[in-house]
Amino acid sequence: ACAATAAALLAVVLVATRRRYRAIARLAERADAVLHGKRDVSFERMREGELAILASELDKMRSRLTLANEELTREKNALADALADISHQLKTPLTSLSLMTALARGALVEEGAHPGEVERLRTMERLEGRVEWPVSSLLKLARIDAGVVSFARARVDAGELVARAAEPPE
Repeated sequence: ACAATAAALLAVVLVATRRRYRAIARLAERADAVLHGKRDVSFERMREGELAILASELDKMRSRLTLANEELTREKNALADALADISHQLKTPLTSLSLMTALARGALVEEGAHPGEVERLRTMERLEGRVEWPVSSLLKLARIDAGVVSFARARVDAGELVARAAEPPE
C-alpha cells in the first residue's frame, strides 16, 4: 500500500512537473516572439499560481516595451523631419548666396575690378562650399533615417579613401 501510494504520488508529481515545464516553454516562446518584434503576443492565458503571476508580469513588460518602442519610433521620425527641414532651410539661402557671389565675381571681372576684390569673392565661394558640405550631410542623414536611401556592400580601397579624405577642400 505504501509503495502504491508513493508510486501514485510520484506519478502526480511527474505529470504536474511536465505540465509546468510545458507552460514555461510556452512562456519562453512568447517572450522570444516579443523579442523578435511580434506585438500581438499575450501572456494572459495562464491559470492561477506562480506561472500566472509571471505571465501577468511578462504581459505588463511587453506592453511597456511596445509603448517605449512606439515612442522611440515617433521621436526618430520627428528628428529625421527636423533634420530634413533644417537642411532645406539652410540649403535654399546658401544656394542663392552662392549664385549671387558667382554673379558678383563675374561682374567684377568684366568691369576690370581690383584683383584683391575678385579674390575675396573667390574666398567667399570656397567658404560657402565648406558650409554647404555639412548642410548636404544633414540632408543625406535625414534621407537615410527616412529610409529613402539604401546601402549596398562594395569593396573600398582604404588607401584611396584615406588619400581622398586628406585632400584639402576645394
